[in-house]
Formats: sequence, structure tokens, C-alpha cells
Amino acid sequence: EEFSKGPPPPAMATTTIPASQPEADARVGDWLDDQLQTLTDLDTLDSLLLNVRSQQALLQQQLQEAQSELDAAKQAGVQQHADLVQMVRDFERDQVDIDRRMRDITQSTTSDEAVSKFEESMEKLRRLEVARGYVEMVKTVNETAKEAMINIHSLDDPSLDCYIRLRKFQLELEPLQEAADGAAPHLIDFIESHTRRIRQELERTLTERLEKTLQKAKWPKADILPSDLADEFQSQVVSLLRLQTPDLEAQERKTNSPPLVLLPLQVLVKPLELGFRYHFEGDRPTNRLERPEFFLNHAIERILSKYIPFVETYIQPILLDQFRRTDLSLNYAYIDACSAFITAILPMVRRKLFSILPKCEQSAPLLSHLVHSLMKFDTELRDEWGYAGGSRTEIWPGLAGEALGKDEVFQHWLKAEKDCTIALSACSSIVSNGRITN
Repeated sequence: EEFSKGPPPPAMATTTIPASQPEADARVGDWLDDQLQTLTDLDTLDSLLLNVRSQQALLQQQLQEAQSELDAAKQAGVQQHADLVQMVRDFERDQVDIDRRMRDITQSTTSDEAVSKFEESMEKLRRLEVARGYVEMVKTVNETAKEAMINIHSLDDPSLDCYIRLRKFQLELEPLQEAADGAAPHLIDFIESHTRRIRQELERTLTERLEKTLQKAKWPKADILPSDLADEFQSQVVSLLRLQTPDLEAQERKTNSPPLVLLPLQVLVKPLELGFRYHFEGDRPTNRLERPEFFLNHAIERILSKYIPFVETYIQPILLDQFRRTDLSLNYAYIDACSAFITAILPMVRRKLFSILPKCEQSAPLLSHLVHSLMKFDTELRDEWGYAGGSRTEIWPGLAGEALGKDEVFQHWLKAEKDCTIALSACSSIVSNGRITN
């Protein structure tokens, strides 16, 4: 009634209701029905309106923040586009300037012609740089080799240090040479020739020094080193090991490669090899083709058993000191004096074996006896002396394995064993039938 007494309401402007307005009104109606279900719910109308206003304010704040971020993103996009356009203009200006400079430098009329001439100049410069490095490398090798040869007979080790540098340099160049398809064969040959010449001279000098020391110690007749020669002996052994270390390391990098004989032990074994050859390469009664156990037992009883105490006393500490902190310590043929000594004496035994093997092939009994003697020898080295051949992955085949590794030898031996088995079987059959009596 109060509303009807007041002035008439102003005329409402005609507006177009969006298509989604009825749906929004329906959702508002549902929400009101949910919140105001009873008369008591009208008492919470003020708090309800307050909550709606606070949510509206929060939504308004979020809307403003989103609008601000959108404006900032638009402004950043505009600025980035402007920067990109400027960068393109600067690049085009620089490109024009570079083309002009290249044409002026190369005295060309077009940019393509200038680029072609510039690339040719760069290739010449690269070749000049390679040639300069080549010359410097040759100069360094020459100077190092000259320094090594000047000091090669001195008591110090400057020549040994020079050789080790050259040898390591050579070993580093070899895989690079292979990767480059043999790009510098003359350089490799040049370094190898210098290294080999220095190695031969150094090995000869150091070997002679150790031989003189051993002669003073009356080796191999005496198996005890005099105290006044101990330091001299140790120094000479260390020098030979240092000389050989690059080769030992290179050998270890090869797959399934046999161990090298250590140079100091090669010097120790040299007089022992002379005695071995005296007994088993001449007309001595000990050199009998049908008794291969003579030279095999000599290698164990007269060489290995007799001189292992000397090797373990004087060589073992040096090997530990030189190789303990290197990869060579993983190979028993280098870190263990006993295994190293066996490796040193095996070449003389192997040489004797393969000198008589062709003659034994012609006789089945001789070949069978030789193979059985070799198997016994190999077993004793493995079981009694703990020799493993120096390989980290492969089982040592022994001298019997090396001999039978040749197809012809293996076939002859296999035939001899089969014939022997058949003969034994026939004899057993005769005995069992009572044809042979005591």
C-alpha cells in the first residue's frame, strides 16, 4: 500500500536479455531455494548477503588482478615484437655490411663470389695451421730425442724420462691415426723411428749395468745379493721397469694378450737360459727326444725351485712399489714375482718344445709321451706354483694347449691316443680269454 501511494516508478528502458540469462536466473533461484527453506532462514539473511558481498569483492579483486596480468602480458608481447623487429633490421643491416666488406676484401662483384673466395682463404688458413702444428710436433720430437741421446749414458734418468714422454706420445697418436684413416703416416713413422732407436740404446745401456751388478754378485751361482750391491741392484731394476711400463700398459689394453717378460727378469734368466741350452740343445745325454721330461723337470727343479727365493726376496718388493697403484697390479704376471719369473723362463721351454715337436709328430708313441709330459708340467705350474698365464679373462692353456692348438698336431695326437686305446683293449681281451699267461 505504501508503495502504491508513492510516485509512479520510472519507465524501464528496454534491454535485450542474453540467451544465458534465464539459465543464470534459474541457478540463482535454486540457490535461494536451498538457502531459504523455512521462515527461520530469513533471520540469516543479513549474514548471507554479507557472505555474498565478500565473495563478490574477492571475485572482483581476482578479476582486476587477472586484467592487470593480461595488460602486462599484452604490453610485454608488444615490446617483444618491437625488439624482434629491431633485431631483424639490425641483422639485415649487418648482413648488408658483411656482404659489402667481403666483396671489398675479396674484390668480388657479387656476394656468392665473395663467399666462395672467403671459404677458399679459410681452407688455406686451416691447412697452414695444420702445417704449423705438424712442424712444431716434429721439432718437439727432435728436441726430446736429442736430449735423450745426450744424457743416455749418465747415471741419472733424464733420458729415461724423455723416452717415456715420446713413447706415451706415440701410443696416443696411434689410435688418432687410425681414426683419421692414416692421415699422417710420415709423422707416425718419424716418431716411431726415434722412439725405437732411443729404446734400443736405453735397454742396452740399462741391461749392461744390471748384468755387471749381477756379475759382481756372482749370479747365478750365488743366490744371495751382497748388501753393498742391494741399492745399486734395486735402482737398475726400477729403471728397466720404468723403461718397459708404457709397453706393459699398452699390452694390457689389448684383448686376451699374453703378458710380456719383464726386462729385469729377462736379464736374470739370460745365464740360466745358456745352461738350459747347454744341456738340451747339444749332444749331451740329457738331450734325448724320447725323454722330454728331462728339460721340463729341469725348468722346474733346477731353475724355478732354486731361484724363486731370490726373486721373491729382491724382486717382489720392487714390483709392489712400482705397480701397486696402477692397472698393472691386476695382472699377476707383473705384480707377483713368482708368476713373472715363470713367464720369463717359459720362452726357453717353449722354444725347445717347438723344436722337437715336428720330429715327435712322425712317431705316435713319442707324440703321446710328449703331450702327457706337457700336461703334467702345466698342472704342476698351475697347482704348485699358482701360475695363471697373466690373462684376466682366459684360462691359461699351458704348453700342452699351445702344442695341440695346431690342427695337424692335434689330429696326429688324437689318432695316436685312439690307436693306443684300441691296442690296450685288444690286450685286455686276450688276457681275459687266457691266451697270455704269466
